[in-house]
Parts: sequence; structure tokens; C-alpha cells
Amino acid sequence: MNTGKILVWALMLILAPVSGTTAAEKDLQKKFRDAVEAEDYDLIFRFGRPLTRELIAGNQMEAASLAYREMASACFFRGEFSQAVAYCASGLALLNNSKSPALAFKHTSTISQCYASLSLIDSAGYWFMKSEELLDHYPFIQKQDASFVKAFYNNLGAFHLQQQDTRQALLYYEKALDLAIQKKDKRATGVAYNSLANYYFHVADYDQAKAYYQTAITLFDPESIDKCWALLSLSHNEFQRKQYKKSLSYAKESRELYQVIIRNHPAAEHLLLEKHQLIRLSECYYRLERLDDAKTSCHQCIKLFGDVEYNRSEELAYCHLGLGRIYESKKNWDAALKSYQQALIASSISFCNYSFRHNPPTDDVLSSRALLDILTQKAGCLQKIPENLAGCENYEALAFDAYKRAVDEAEKLRKNMSMEASKLFFTERLRSVFDDAIALGYRISHKEQTNKKRWIENTIMLAERSRRVALTDVLHERYIKPLAFSSQVLEKEMLLRKNIAKSRIDYANEPDNARRDSIRLSMINEQVMLRKLLRQLEIDNPGYLAQRHHDPLMSVSKIRSKLDDNTAYLGYYFAKDHYYIYVITHKSTWISRLEIPVIFDRRLDQLQQALTTDPLLNSFAGADAVEKLYAQLIAPAYEHLRNYQRWFIVRDGRLNLIPFEVLREKGKKNPLTTSHGISYLPGADFLTLPSGNNRTITNMIGFAPYHKPQYADSASWLPRTENEIRSTSNLFFLGPEATKEQFLKIIGQADALHLATHAQYNDSIPENSYLSFSLTEANNRLFSHEIAGLPLGHIKLAILSFCDAERGKIHNGEGMLSLARAFRLAGCPGMLATTWKADDKITSYLVETFYAHLKAGESPDIALKRARSDYFASELGNAHNHPYYWANLIYIGDTSPLFSPALPFVKELIYYGVVPLFLLLLTFYHYRRKAQKTKPV
Repeated sequence: MNTGKILVWALMLILAPVSGTTAAEKDLQKKFRDAVEAEDYDLIFRFGRPLTRELIAGNQMEAASLAYREMASACFFRGEFSQAVAYCASGLALLNNSKSPALAFKHTSTISQCYASLSLIDSAGYWFMKSEELLDHYPFIQKQDASFVKAFYNNLGAFHLQQQDTRQALLYYEKALDLAIQKKDKRATGVAYNSLANYYFHVADYDQAKAYYQTAITLFDPESIDKCWALLSLSHNEFQRKQYKKSLSYAKESRELYQVIIRNHPAAEHLLLEKHQLIRLSECYYRLERLDDAKTSCHQCIKLFGDVEYNRSEELAYCHLGLGRIYESKKNWDAALKSYQQALIASSISFCNYSFRHNPPTDDVLSSRALLDILTQKAGCLQKIPENLAGCENYEALAFDAYKRAVDEAEKLRKNMSMEASKLFFTERLRSVFDDAIALGYRISHKEQTNKKRWIENTIMLAERSRRVALTDVLHERYIKPLAFSSQVLEKEMLLRKNIAKSRIDYANEPDNARRDSIRLSMINEQVMLRKLLRQLEIDNPGYLAQRHHDPLMSVSKIRSKLDDNTAYLGYYFAKDHYYIYVITHKSTWISRLEIPVIFDRRLDQLQQALTTDPLLNSFAGADAVEKLYAQLIAPAYEHLRNYQRWFIVRDGRLNLIPFEVLREKGKKNPLTTSHGISYLPGADFLTLPSGNNRTITNMIGFAPYHKPQYADSASWLPRTENEIRSTSNLFFLGPEATKEQFLKIIGQADALHLATHAQYNDSIPENSYLSFSLTEANNRLFSHEIAGLPLGHIKLAILSFCDAERGKIHNGEGMLSLARAFRLAGCPGMLATTWKADDKITSYLVETFYAHLKAGESPDIALKRARSDYFASELGNAHNHPYYWANLIYIGDTSPLFSPALPFVKELIYYGVVPLFLLLLTFYHYRRKAQKTKPV
């Protein structure tokens, strides 16, 4: 808290009405001012709460609002962000913004920073925007409290940097710097340059970061803690550049300066800085292979913390982790594992098992980030132990368990990240953990005297889990269905979870036993409240938990139970140098690892280009690629697939670019689509098969906005779409009637959809891809993020015959985030989607024939297979047999039949003709005999 705030508080008290103020009230005001000046948080709360009540009772609203602001600031510095938001909200409620915009700005900016600290991205963004609006409307705020505004810009820059919006982050950091320079505030200018340096460090421009760190150092006082931190940041920058000697030099300089400051000013002791200095020194020594020096620095750092059993923290965990790495380098396996176990203890709340065979339980976590790093390092160490040591095989199993536990913590970390940060974390950090764990599981499964079936299933489950983790990126706060859940509901759940996490940290660091018991009781109460909230949410919003949080991962045995005796599940997982193919059937499970060929990517590019380029002649340039890719992707597993007519295929990474239907064995003419029905799945979670339920389509609604040339651009005309829509839909809308408004209005009446229109994919922001109901009207675009928010659980099938509908931005393990994916997220179980723009006459033929086979009782995957067979046998197919024309349609999702099987003609004739005639004759004969018996003689 700075002096400016105290002066503002004093000024507010002077301006406030004083008539009727009692001596007790004056004494309360003085005590509160003293507590604020002394930064005694306990006293601020003790005197602030009764003071606000007195001020409100005396109608001194602005003074009361400022008191709330001081209490919110105290909460913020204590890390109690939820309570800080509550105080600021109370303070805002007392204000009239037009009369006190400067104070309103402090409230809104504090709220925004609290939400950012809680990783509530949308909420933080909203309050940052409100704060900026106040600055725009009232420019004098910047002049009145430049230091606070500068801090706001720094915070806003950090927020945008966290969201990977580097352009906006740089803009706000530069604003903070300009403001500091204008005010000729040397220290503030140094802090601004340091923030800019942090920005350039984040974007990996280490040269520019170094220049700004050095500028900041020159602006700070020669003997200041600020300079120590800046030198340490510079050391970190050089460490990232792998300039370990320079990094060590700057870390030493920071350490030596700090020791001088402490000798001259003992009160300036800063333990956190000292700990970070020692950690950095140990890392530099370790990289320079000065292992004894590294060991000494680690021990010094650990000594600062005291006994690990009573002083737990992320910093201490990293000290023990560094010590373990040193022992591991010396091949002192026992000491290394002991250090890693102490690191696990330091990063947990109450876990205290010193045996390396044990890991902390999932609900006993102080620092997920530290646990992830420690468990990964521990797993690597366990694998390095020589095989001639007793129990080596068991060490590998323990390593596998450590990897699985590391993934648990990684998922916790990603839940509180923005979508972009989460993807970056998965790509740069977590994917390698999955790669190592899957490689280990595969290695164990191929050893003698092991339970091969168990380890094959363990390995497959990790591959499926990797895919699941990547798919959760679309389930962050901003992607929750807006029509189903309010932001207040989501915010309440998130705040409870954050409070529980904060209580765990407080519990671990509290030395007083009575206070620890109190915190534990509070934590239990919050957990009870969370369970009650989730139960109520499930009652009020059926399906909330299934949509907001993933269901448990489907096990291999559960996958097997979903497969009939005619269906196989074929999955792929791509690591750095190898790829895995696995097959699950109702009887068996199989997995194989192969090296990625050097020209594999080139073959994928060759095939993709050959498929999506409109052929001038009837030659197919991808003939060699389809045979080579068949040999690499299908042939290794075909022995386990040959007896199954239907395949669920789960692609990975760049495999999402190609339709497997075009692949064929060398020397054979027919592609896979002639012999097998194929359905694509994002992962096992989307696996459903016929259950005997009646899913018959009764009301398909179609839209064809471009069936006639309405625009100057003749390329927008899709003349065949009218016949296509008429052949499939009970109710349809054409041309000007096929609008976004009409679609949203009628969607609740449909149980199937057919959209024959144009689509536009946005490569940089996938959720802004859209399907178009009009080329000229922007409000007639239905965006991907809008589709994902629609309640489409009642839709049994969506036919998406629009251009580039299944084209998307690819992330390993995630598949295509595209318009077709948006329909799946909205609850639609099955989709027929186009993957590139082809001839609309041929596409319409295939769609119409597909639907005819569907109505005859075929499952969707087999209906598409038969539609292609009909096409190949037709004159149209003979004239246009290039895969460009027929391979652009793929089926995604549920393969349950959507109509009752049709009876063959002969059976229909017998059933509807012969049987009724026989019954009629039998009746006639019965009455004839009866009449003869009753006739008089």
C-alpha cells in the first residue's frame, strides 16, 4: 500500500460529514488509518468492518467505499482473491461513478486483477474492459493517480500475455512505460522496463529482453532489492539462452548485492529472493557440471526452509528436485530417489511417506506444477536404474505409475489455463510426458514374464487419455454452453474450488496447531458446499457435469463391450520418432510401434494435394501415396482387422487431413471404401453403437440458401442443392427463406438437419469459423462457437454438405476443431460432413443415395459405403472416378441405424399380399362350413 492511498483515505475522512461523530467513531477511524499505514492486515479487517458499518449508517458512502477498497487491497496481498472481489463489489455498490470515478476505477481494476489471479478469464476480461472505459471517460484519473494507472497497465499487459495475445500485451506494457517516463518516476520507469523485458522473455526474444533488463538495472538504486530481482531475471534470461556461465555470473552478482544490502540494512531481509537466488545458482552449477557447488547451493536453500515435514512450499520442492538431479548425475540412485521423495513431500499438504514406492494422493496437493516436474523426473530416474539390480522390473512399473500420476497433476494445471495457454502447455510440456509413458508401457508389454494383456491395455489407455486431454481445451470457461449455464453459476463453482485450493496451502504453511485445525474445518465445509452446489446444478441443469467436466475415461474393457462381432476400433498415436497402431475388438487387443518414415509427411502432403486439386484429366497423382500409406497405416494391423466389416477410426495429428477410404493395397484397384464401412471418432468417449432403441428420423429439416444464382458471383451458386434437400427433408427452406433466424427458430422441431450451403474457416481463430446463409449479410452467419452452444442433443443426424466444413486447425491428439466438431459438441451424435469442395452434382448424388440406403435400414457408415459402390457402378462414377469427386464425404460418430430395416420385395409381397389372402380364404371357408351345418334337411 502506497502513501498516495493513505492520503486519499485521509482526505476522504476530512471531506466526510463530521456532525454527530462520537469519540468512539473517531478512535475507530484513527486505528484503521494506523493499520493501513502499518500494513497490518489483521488490524485492517478488525477495525475496517465496524468502521464501514458506522460510515454507511452516517451516509458517508464514499468514505465507506474507500474503506472497502483498503480491505480488498489487504485481501489481495494475502492471496484471498474471492474475498477481495466481494469487498470491491460492496464498495462499488455505494458509489455513483460520475461523482467518484477514480475510486470506481480502483475497485474495477482490483476486481479484474483478482479474477485474473483466479484464472477466470472471461470475468477478468470483462472487468479489465470496464476499467478501461472509466479511464477513457475520465482522463483526469491518469493525472490524479498515475502510479496506480501504470500498475493497471502492467497488470493488463500481463493478462494479455497470459492469453498469448502478445500484440495487446506489448501495447499495454508500452503504455505503462510512457506514463512512468512522463511522470519522471525513475523507479517506476525501471519497473516498466523490467515488465517489457518479461514480455520479450515470454516471446523468446532473449536479446531484446536482455537489453531491457539491463536498462531497468541502471534505473534502480545501486543498493536495492529491485536491482537484485532484475539481475536474477537477467540470469534467468541467459539461462534460457543456454549461456550458463553468464547466467551464473549474474546470479552471483545478485546474490553478492543482496548480502551487502542485508549487512547494511538487516530489516531488508527478503527470504523469497534469497531462495530464488540459491535455486538459480544450483541450476547453473548443475548445467556447468560443477555438481559439488550445485549440491552446496541446494543444501543452503533447503536450510533456509527448515524441516520439510513442517515447512512445505513449491520453492523447497524445487530445491530437493535439483538435489535429486545432482545425485542422479552421479548415479547415486538411492540418494536421488530419496531427494525426489522429499520433493514430493514438500509439494504436498500432509503426505509424509519417505518410500519412493509411494506418490501423494490426488487430493493432497500443494503445488501441481512442482508435482508434475518431480514425478516426471522420478519416473525417468527409475527407468535408468540398471537391470542387474534386484527388482528392476518393478522399478519400471513404478515409473509408469509416476507418469500416470504426473498426468493427473497436469490436467489440474490445465483446467485453470486459458485455451491458448493450455494448448501451448500440452504441446511443449505434457505431450513429451505422454510419449515417454507410452514408450515405457509398450516396452514393458513386450517383456517376458509380464502380464502382456494388462500392459497393452495400460498403454492404449494412456494414448486415449492424451487425446482426451487435448480435447478438453474446448471446455474452458469461455466455451461452456452459454444457453445452458449462467456465468454466475460457473463463477461460483470456480470460486469454491479456488478457496479449497487456497485453504490447502494455508493449512500446509500454518505453524499453529489450533489455527491448522480451524483451516481444515473451513476446507471441509467448502468441500461440502461444492458437493451440494454440483448436486443442485445437476438437478437444475441436467447434463451439467457431463458437459462441464469429462466423464471418467472409458476403459479398454468398456470399449470392448461397445463393439459387436462385426466392428473393430482402430487408433493411432504419433510420438516424436515413432507411431503406434492399436486395434480393439470384442475378443482381443493389439498394439504395435513403428518408426515414422523420413518421407511420411511428404506422402501426406502429396495425397492431400492430389485429393483436393480439381483434376483436369482423369489421372490420380496420389496413386503411389495411397499404396505407401496403406502399407504404413493399415497393413501392419490388417491381420487383426480383416474379419471386421466396420471400423471406428481414431486419427491423430496430421492423419486428420486424409480420408482412409481412399487407401488401397499395392497391386489392387479397389480402395478401402469398397470393403469396409468407416466411421471417424475424436476418441473413445464418443463411442456408441446400436442399443436397440428406436432412433428413427421423423422430421429432417433442410436449408439451401444458394440453390439459385442470387449474387453477381456465379461461383456461389449451388444448383443441385435444391434436389438434394428435397430428397432428404420433410420440411425445407430455400433461397431467401433459408436464414439464420429461421434456422434458430425451427431447430427445436427437427430431429435431423441437412445444411447445403457455404462455409468459411478461420485458421487463426477456429471458433470464428462460420456457415453462411447469405454472402452479403454478416448477421446471417452462424459461427462455430454459436453452434457449439446450441442444444442439439435431440438431433440424431446432421448432413453438412458445405465447402470446407471439416477443414480445421490441427493439434496433435485433438483432431479437427471445425464446424463439424462444433455440431458434435452441441450434442449431435452423428454427422455426414464434406472435407473439401468438390463437384456439387456428384456430392448431391452421393448424399441422396446415402440417405436412400439409410432409410432402407442401413447404419450410416454402411450406407455411405453402399452409396459409393452405387456411384462407382453408375455412368456418373465411370466418367468421374477420381477420388476428388467421391472421397470428400466422411461420416463422424454414432453408427446406430436411424430407420427400421426395410423388408425385401418378396417378403413384402408375402407379408402384405399372400398372408392377408390366406386369412381371408380361411375365414370364408369357416363361415361356409358353418352355413352348411345350420342348413335344414
